[in-house]
Amino acid sequence: CRLGTNAAPALPLIMRLLGSVTNTSAENLADVPIPPSFPANLVNILGTVGPSARTAVPLLIAFTQSDRPPLCRNAMRVLGLLGPEARDAEGGLLALLNDPDPETQWFAAKSLFEIDPSEAPRCVPILLAGVDAPGEYLHVHIRFLGSLGEAARPLVPKLMKMLKENESLR
Repeated sequence: CRLGTNAAPALPLIMRLLGSVTNTSAENLADVPIPPSFPANLVNILGTVGPSARTAVPLLIAFTQSDRPPLCRNAMRVLGLLGPEARDAEGGLLALLNDPDPETQWFAAKSLFEIDPSEAPRCVPILLAGVDAPGEYLHVHIRFLGSLGEAARPLVPKLMKMLKENESLR
């Protein structure tokens, strides 16, 4: 969804809907058939709104604990997009660096790095390991390495080899 900053006036409604469909508020839409991807898609909209989405930080922090991987990962992604505005999420993201799921670890590390680059020593090893975990997010992992600058230099030979061997990465 590409609503951008024009969607800022809709933030209260989006947050109310998110609270309703994820049972984080008293208001409940249990009688309304809601596709499983709906909450994650609403979180994606927050990611397009820009800095005014900072009002959603508490809700996004709660979603990082969701047992729904798309919702959890989208919440982490949007927190990262908010950068320093999402500093309140640092504690929860630090804890998620030890999650048993490597993808959750990677998204937590990416978001934490975007919120506070001084956390690079904790984040970079996890971010670099992302290229060793083939899966649906491999393209995302490789693209993000560019933002690491010199910290990603040790992976250049490996990435070059991967590009030669795997047409889908080109």
